[in-house]
Amino acid sequence: MTLSPPAIAVRTPSPQGPFPLLAEVSGFESLPSHLALSGDGHRLAVLSVRYGRQQVVIIDLRTRKRHRIRNLHGKPQGEQTFEDIVASLALSADGQELITAALQQVQVRTLPDGRPRLRLDGARWPIPWPITGS
Repeated sequence: MTLSPPAIAVRTPSPQGPFPLLAEVSGFESLPSHLALSGDGHRLAVLSVRYGRQQVVIIDLRTRKRHRIRNLHGKPQGEQTFEDIVASLALSADGQELITAALQQVQVRTLPDGRPRLRLDGARWPIPWPITGS
């Protein structure tokens, strides 16, 4: 018996239907919270939670190689702020940079290491969560 989640697997399904399916990705501990595909269709970024911490897995869809970026915020779980908890992802057109967006900060990260190259700070006012419409 093992307590670890299954390994991430990428499978290319047989073509069917009017829209091509690039890949099926499985083996995440929890449902991915966000996905991003590079403009050239070669890289997929998947934001998920593993062992209670956010992580991003970058998958090269041509080679099936995976690279995990675990240190998204560098703070203990209880000390994270709205600048740290990632809500969405994007990949640059060439797939060489990852853009992570939190509620109060956007970071541009170089790949494959995932280190922030640029930080854009957002609002400094208290933000109610969840935000409800009127």
